[in-house]
Amino acid sequence: MQFAKPEKKRQILDPILPLINIVFLLLIFVMMMSRVEGTDGYDVSPPISTSKNPAGQRDRLLVLNKDGRVWLDDVEMNDVTLMQYAQDQKRDHPNEIVKIKADAEVDAIQLISLMESLRSGGVENLVLLTEKGN
Repeated sequence: MQFAKPEKKRQILDPILPLINIVFLLLIFVMMMSRVEGTDGYDVSPPISTSKNPAGQRDRLLVLNKDGRVWLDDVEMNDVTLMQYAQDQKRDHPNEIVKIKADAEVDAIQLISLMESLRSGGVENLVLLTEKGN
């Protein structure tokens, strides 16, 4: 007497399993290739750049918001402390680059005045940061 062989029960996930594996591998790949950067916490929207060159490494970051308030590496500065920094920078780090991140709504005269006061204090290397245009 021969008995019929019982059919192997096929699990429901068998056809979908390779697709799930590929999706998770792609997710891992995207996570590994992504770059996560924190925000600096200031309400500043820089102007659009027409230059193709990136700004490079961050040395010192000076932030100027639309209200005219200035921060240097997360420390709020006034005119006196800014001039003191410029003189110290000339003496201690003459080749250091100071990058200025100004709000797009800041008056150009105010920005130029800030840059000129830094230059008169002794800062030689100033870079104005902008956003890359379309």
